[in-house]
Amino acid sequence: MRFSIFVMLAAAAAGQQVITTFAGSDWVFTDDGKPGKQAALALPIALGADANSNVYIVDPLFNSVLKLDTKGIITIVAGNSIRQSAGDGGLARAALLANPASVAVDADGNIYIAEVQGSVRKVSPDGIINRFAGGQNGGILGDGGPALNASIGGPNALAVDGQGNVYIREGSGRIRKVDRRASSRRTRGKVRPELAETEGLPLTHRSWAPERSPSTKRAIFTS
Repeated sequence: MRFSIFVMLAAAAAGQQVITTFAGSDWVFTDDGKPGKQAALALPIALGADANSNVYIVDPLFNSVLKLDTKGIITIVAGNSIRQSAGDGGLARAALLANPASVAVDADGNIYIAEVQGSVRKVSPDGIINRFAGGQNGGILGDGGPALNASIGGPNALAVDGQGNVYIREGSGRIRKVDRRASSRRTRGKVRPELAETEGLPLTHRSWAPERSPSTKRAIFTS
């Protein structure tokens, strides 16, 4: 459902100015559990899919990620309209997202969500959400260290390869890789710097996937 937000200033008893809602409210997704064809989306900007052909929809105006299952029913995966990154360790449906921009799903059913504010969240198959990478103070820092300790600059696209490595495109065009091998050894991913360059290939699409180039043995990206 779509709303507009208006505010007004009112004089408090003490003479200070206070702000209150005059009309409207946040953009709230009210079609949870309905057929997808009947659902009202606000600004669907990115899509993902899992191995079972369920489709995931990123809608930043709702600050939510939605799932359209193979029966055509749409449900909330994560986010609750309010723009805030909160709720780690709890159910993703009750958590808050801050400007989600992309979604990707690995072979195990883990759902990765990029937040423009600088973090990647992970929803496990049991529905629990946690921070996966980034979330530290701004900048692009942390290559070679744990992904949770890294700073990620405006992540806006994600991809997962066949080995479960996660690729993150930053707002500057830089690509970061979270190595799953490091994750299995240290219970958390490790950010690798070798993808700082992209072999001159344009990254102009939100949907892309890494492939291995036999000649360079580096990741290349295709639309």
